Amino acid sequence: MSWLIKSSIGRKLIMSISGLFLVLFLMFHSLMNFVVILSADAYNTIASLLGANWYALIATGILALGFIIHIIYASILTLQNQKARGSNKYAVSQPQKNVSWASK
Repeated sequence: MSWLIKSSIGRKLIMSISGLFLVLFLMFHSLMNFVVILSADAYNTIASLLGANWYALIATGILALGFIIHIIYASILTLQNQKARGSNKYAVSQPQKNVSWASK
């Protein structure tokens, strides 16, 4: 299990899973907000169900933890990439003058 934290692929996997949590959160909330257009009573029912259940509270904690992990691993991976790259940020630093914009 230590490969998950120590390897580059493992760190990227953690980033993708935590990012998936954030995307699912946004999709869920956008669908809930869409329900408002259809029916105010349906929205109130959904909101009351989510506020009263223990699994919604646990999911909120997991989402917050996933968000924190995502930020931490994004910072770690960015710093490692900058360190590995050195002073060369891009493979081509000077654009060619005879190349048209459309061919890039």
